[in-house]
Amino acid sequence: MSDDFETIEPDPERDPDAGADPLDVEGDAESGDHRCQVVLIKGAQRYVFRYEPGEEAKLISDLTDMAQDPECDLNWFDAAVLSHQMGQRFNQRMEKILKA
Repeated sequence: MSDDFETIEPDPERDPDAGADPLDVEGDAESGDHRCQVVLIKGAQRYVFRYEPGEEAKLISDLTDMAQDPECDLNWFDAAVLSHQMGQRFNQRMEKILKA
């Protein structure tokens, strides 16, 4: 599974990004370090997946593994929602490239 996965409980007082757009790109524009993230809030848990552009297939594979694991709270619907978010992020990046 991805090393860039974390499950945390949302706390807007301690986490300034708790209300942030889950499709935001993180990183340092000057160094070229751009990472994408998708977020799923499910009950008291917040799933945050960070990935490099072009690594979407690896994350989808990780999501599939998690959805198949009976020990994991992430289900197929959750995986589909996260995959949809990744598709939206990919589409936004492509639109920026085409406009440039």
